[in-house]
Amino acid sequence: MWTLAGTPRSIRRHASLCWLAVPFLCLLLEACDSRTSVIRPVLSQSCAQVGGAHASKVIVVSPGEGFLRLRVEERGVSIAASVDAVPGSTAESPVERSGTIQLVEYTRRGQPHSISVRVEDSPDITGEYCIQADLIAASDTEHLSAEQSYAAAGRATHSHDWNAAFDAYLGAARKFDTLRMPQSSAASRQAMAEIAYLRFDNKRDSYALASEALANYGNGAEPFTVGALTALQARALLDIPGLDATAIAPEVRRLQAAAAKHFQAHPAGARELPRLAIMTGFLEYRFGGYARARALFSGAAQTCRQLRDWDCYAIAGQNVAMLEYEGKNYTVALSTFADALRSLPARLDPKLAADIWNNYGTLQGLMGFFSDSERSHAAAMREYAQLGDCQGVRRNLARSGNLMVQLGTLSDAKSYLQQAAFRCPPECSAPPLRAFAGRRRGRWPARSRLSSDR
Repeated sequence: MWTLAGTPRSIRRHASLCWLAVPFLCLLLEACDSRTSVIRPVLSQSCAQVGGAHASKVIVVSPGEGFLRLRVEERGVSIAASVDAVPGSTAESPVERSGTIQLVEYTRRGQPHSISVRVEDSPDITGEYCIQADLIAASDTEHLSAEQSYAAAGRATHSHDWNAAFDAYLGAARKFDTLRMPQSSAASRQAMAEIAYLRFDNKRDSYALASEALANYGNGAEPFTVGALTALQARALLDIPGLDATAIAPEVRRLQAAAAKHFQAHPAGARELPRLAIMTGFLEYRFGGYARARALFSGAAQTCRQLRDWDCYAIAGQNVAMLEYEGKNYTVALSTFADALRSLPARLDPKLAADIWNNYGTLQGLMGFFSDSERSHAAAMREYAQLGDCQGVRRNLARSGNLMVQLGTLSDAKSYLQQAAFRCPPECSAPPLRAFAGRRRGRWPARSRLSSDR
C-alpha cells in the first residue's frame, strides 16, 4: 500500500494489530464502511500571492492514472481557476474572497497539468490562494462522484447558471454526507447559502444553510470562514421577511460582533470588516439612527478606498448618497453617486453598476435633468440586459417611458412603456427568473432603500 509520502511499505507483519485498530479508528473518524477510498496526495497545500491582471500558474505532475482533484482556496481575494486551458473548465466560488474551488481532471502517470489562477476582483487588490492536489482512483466511484459534483457547481457558478450551481452543490453536499466528509459538506452548504441569499433572494433558506454549514465545519474551519458564515447569518436574519426587527436586533448584533472577532483573527478577514460596518450601518438606519448609519457608511467608504477595494467603496458610497437624498441634499447625493460610478472598474460588478446607474438616473430625473436621467437609465438597462436581468430591463424601460412623457416625446414613451408592460425586450436573454446572473450587492431593499449586502 502507499503511505501519505507515496512510498511502498509492507503491512503483513502487523495485520493482527491493524485489525484491532481499525474499529477504534472508525469510531473516531465516523468514516468506516465497506468502501476502500484510494486517494494519493500529489501536492500538499501551498499558498501564493495573486493580484492584478497577471494570472498565477502551478504545474502538477500526476504520479499515476486516475482523476486529479485540485482544491483551490481563496484567502482574501476572489479568483477563478482553470486546468490545462481546457474550454469550459474555469470555475469560481459563489463565496467571494473566502470560497473553495475544485477542479477534477482525468490524468495518466507522468502527465503534467497546468493550473491557472486569475483574480476576479478589484484590479488593485492582492491576496493569497492556497492549492492542494490529490489523485483519486477511478474505482472510488462514490467519492469521485461527490468531487465531480462540487467541481461542476464551480463551473456553473462561473457561467452564472445559478440553478445548476445550486443543484450541483446540493448533490455534492448529500454525497459528502454519505461519505462522512463533514468539511466538504460544509463547503458545499456554504456555497448554497450564498446563492440562496444573493441570487435567489431566499433569506430564510440562506440562514438555515449557513447554520448547517457551521455545524458541519465544527472546529475545523479557518477564522475568516467562520466569520463569513456568521456575517451571512446576521444579514439573512435581518432580511427575513415578516420578522420583528426589534425582536431580532440583539441576535443580529451578537452575530455581527462574533463575525468581527473572527475576521480580526486572520489577515484574510481585513476586507470583510468595512463590509461588516456597512451592514451595521444598515441596522442603525432601520432603527432611525441616521447619524450613526452615515458615520458607519462614510467610515467604511474611507477604509475601502484605502484598501483600493472599489466595489466595497461603491456600495458604501451609494448608501451615503441615499442618506443625502433622503435629507434633500440633492447636489451632494448627485456627486456621491457620480463618484461611486467613477471609482467602480468596468465589468468588476455589472449588477452593482446597473443599480447605481438606475438610482443615479432616478435622482437626476427628480432634479429635472431629464436628458442625463435618460442616459443613466439607458446605461443601467444595458448592464441589466447583458446580465439577463429582465426585471431590471423592464424597470428601466418604465422609467425611461415616464421621462419621455415629461419630455413630450410621446411615441418613444409609448414604445418604452409597452415593452416594459407586456414582454421581456429582445436584448434581454431572459433566463429563468431564479437564474439571474447579476450580483445583488448594490440593490436597495424595497422597505429601507439602503444596501445591507456586501
